[in-house]
Amino acid sequence: MTSPLHQLKIIELGHVIAGPLSSVLLSDFGADVIKIEAPGRTDMMRDLGPKAEDGVGVWWKTLARNKKILTESGLEVGRRQEHPAQAG
Repeated sequence: MTSPLHQLKIIELGHVIAGPLSSVLLSDFGADVIKIEAPGRTDMMRDLGPKAEDGVGVWWKTLARNKKILTESGLEVGRRQEHPAQAG
């Protein structure tokens, strides 16, 4: 069975709570979410709150699940992709 949003591609530019929470809910229903972090600074949720055993913040683990994350070094890869998301 396919997920209801399996054909949807989302580019997330948000940070902290509202944007990441919205897009993680969409990813839970099958959307392909690509989070792009601002050059020179990563999402503060990476370091906020208690840490899991691997040292990663539990808020980050929650809000980044099911997403592809592009940091500054990954932006060039994103630019080379042929229209990773389109407004529909």
